[in-house]
Amino acid sequence: MTIAFDLDENDYLQGTLFFASKNRVVKRAILKWWLIAPVGILLVGLALLRSDKVVSFALITFAVIQLAIYPLYIKERYKQRYKKLVAQLYKTKIGKLTIVLNDEMIELYRETASSKFDITEIEEIIETGDYFFARLSANSMLVFPKNKISQTPTLRDKLKQITTKLNVAFNVDLNWRWKDYVEI
Repeated sequence: MTIAFDLDENDYLQGTLFFASKNRVVKRAILKWWLIAPVGILLVGLALLRSDKVVSFALITFAVIQLAIYPLYIKERYKQRYKKLVAQLYKTKIGKLTIVLNDEMIELYRETASSKFDITEIEEIIETGDYFFARLSANSMLVFPKNKISQTPTLRDKLKQITTKLNVAFNVDLNWRWKDYVEI
C-alpha cells in the first residue's frame, strides 16, 4: 500500500502530545506539582491563622485558586514546550511524505531523503479521532493524519493487519484531545 500526504508541525505536535499524555512519568510530574505548591501555601496559611487572619485567608484563597487554575495552565505550558521541541526535532521531516507499507518493510520517501525499516519495529498502533500513530521501537513515531489521507479505511485495515501479524496492540482512543488531557 502506498500513501502520500503532507505532514506539518501540528501533526508531529499532536503525536508528541498524545504520547506525553499517556506517559506515567509526565502524569506523575503534573500531579506532583499540582499538589505540592498549593498544599505548601495552604499549610503556611493555616499556620498563620491564629496570628494574622487576613494573610492566612489570602494564602488559603490563593492555594484554592491555584488548585483550580493549574490544570488549565499546565496544559498550555506543556503544549508550548512540546511545540518548541517539535520545531527542533522534526524540522527536516515536515512536508510531503510517501509511505510504502508492505508485509516486511516500511519505506519512507521525502523530498530530501528516504529510509526503510523493518515492520517488526512497530510496537503499537493507536487510532484517535484525527490520527493514526505508530509507536516504533527506536523511541520514534509515524504519524498518519486522517484528514490528509483519502484511503483512511484501507489504511486502517492495513494497520490492523500489521498489528495482527506482529501480535502488537491496535488501540483505539477516538475521543482523545489534548484539551481533555489533564485528568487530575
